[in-house]
Amino acid sequence: MKKLITILLLLVTTATTTIQAQLVVQSGATLTTTGNAVVSLHNTDLQNNGTINQLSGTGRFVFNGNSSSVISGTSQPNFAILEMAKTGSALLTLQQNIGINDNITFTAGIIELNNKNIILAPTALLVGESETSRITGTSGGFVEISNTLNAPIATNLGNLGAVITSTQNLGSTTIRRGHVSQTTSGGIGSSIYRYFDITPTNNTALNATLRIDYFDAELNTIIETNLVQLRSPNAINWTNVGFTLKNPTLNFVELAGNPSFERWTLSNATNALPVILQDYFITCNNGNAVLQWKTAQENNSNHFVVQASQNSIMWQNVATIPAAGNSVTPRQYTYTAINNSSQYYRLLMVDVNGTTLYSNVLKLMCVTAPITNIKLYPNPTTNMAWVTINVTSPTSLIIKLVDAKGNTVQVQTARLSSGANTVPLSVKGFASGIYQLQLIWNNGASTHTETLLKL
Repeated sequence: MKKLITILLLLVTTATTTIQAQLVVQSGATLTTTGNAVVSLHNTDLQNNGTINQLSGTGRFVFNGNSSSVISGTSQPNFAILEMAKTGSALLTLQQNIGINDNITFTAGIIELNNKNIILAPTALLVGESETSRITGTSGGFVEISNTLNAPIATNLGNLGAVITSTQNLGSTTIRRGHVSQTTSGGIGSSIYRYFDITPTNNTALNATLRIDYFDAELNTIIETNLVQLRSPNAINWTNVGFTLKNPTLNFVELAGNPSFERWTLSNATNALPVILQDYFITCNNGNAVLQWKTAQENNSNHFVVQASQNSIMWQNVATIPAAGNSVTPRQYTYTAINNSSQYYRLLMVDVNGTTLYSNVLKLMCVTAPITNIKLYPNPTTNMAWVTINVTSPTSLIIKLVDAKGNTVQVQTARLSSGANTVPLSVKGFASGIYQLQLIWNNGASTHTETLLKL
């Protein structure tokens, strides 16, 4: 039987206090710490029915020992610092939401959200998360932080693993990290055990870069080298937006050129997670704009509305294309705008119930961007290679890696700036052999091929 310690009013000073079994803060009682005090809960549960509200710099609660513990009670405790120091397979499981004013320090062991939430103060952060000591919660719950992001440069709020760069002011931004594998409303598909809800005050024309960090323990059996970013406005319909850069060794997938934010996750591009728009692009053909898209599957879809704009603000409906309705096989669609005069295009997808969903905005780029001085090195290589390219004006580049059988085994995109560019290429995990590296730019009008030997 656990020993019950009842707290009416406890003042903890600079000393270290070790408590075993269960610490209960009763209703109406306050637990206060001063002078960077340490409350060490060795194999001990914490039940807070009163008030725990540590100010920054006033101490830490350390959950240690080799047995699992829980945080419970009727009131949310707010810690200055919570240190996770469990050994072996012992967990710290939440049965109540908690707040963090300074940080969570990970020494050893796992925090299980258990469908509860951790709210970080604007400057709080996670310190030392690793494969063996981290936050998880595949049944629900999230970690959340809010702060102002003005022209952020590789900003990782709270060290949650959503790294944002943008020349725009996003304003007050909330980032929420969860660990539930993402599916459609029918429970179809899967993702890694990590997703982000990113909600900025300004959420238009951001041209932002998002890097999603992850742990190998969150892969959910998905092949790491095949990871791409997916986005959803409603956690039901998902769009495969690909990636610009990824590194399976450093555990991140990055995508540049995002106009806005919503829910994001990582999955396999060929996984069962339905992607409404599998391919979606626009090309120039003798002054005509040719819009092409392909759906991986459709559920109660009715039609697509093609919309055009001169400024990406005011939109005009230019065509209505019937949809497949219900399909589990890929469907391809094409629309050609004769004598095109618009610069921007998007799709409005409408289902049989009148529910609508917008695609990303595509900008029509008909000006040829010459590319020169293309070099591939090192060649041969074992894990990494780099492509150096000089370009006279900004353009988008598609890089395809094709094996000896003609199968495309990897596709990545890059946004090239005027002048010299270096694009990394990871071939880690691929079979040894000869590959063709296809470079495609100017909306498919220009191509270049290099031969790569993988050792």
